[in-house]
Amino acid sequence: MTDKPAPAPELPTTYTVEKCDDLWSISAKPQIYGDALLWPLLVDANSDKIKNPNKLSVGMVLSIPRDVSDADKTAARAKAAKFPKYVPPAGAKRYCPPK
Repeated sequence: MTDKPAPAPELPTTYTVEKCDDLWSISAKPQIYGDALLWPLLVDANSDKIKNPNKLSVGMVLSIPRDVSDADKTAARAKAAKFPKYVPPAGAKRYCPPK
């Protein structure tokens, strides 16, 4: 009798935005892309829902593209590098408990 390795878990094709999520942190999750700089892939795939990459609504369901080529990843990283860093407005309080 030989033991077969367990099949790799299937990666999700959608993600529901939670409190304190941003595209950077969603993209960095191991079950999404494991790379924060790939967040433009999420924007492109959800352009009908995401009007401003700095503003996500809790409960928004994002599509996660899985058929992404290396060229697409390279383009996404280049786009992420050019995007201005988000600066919260003065006086904004954002507390996110550790997960």
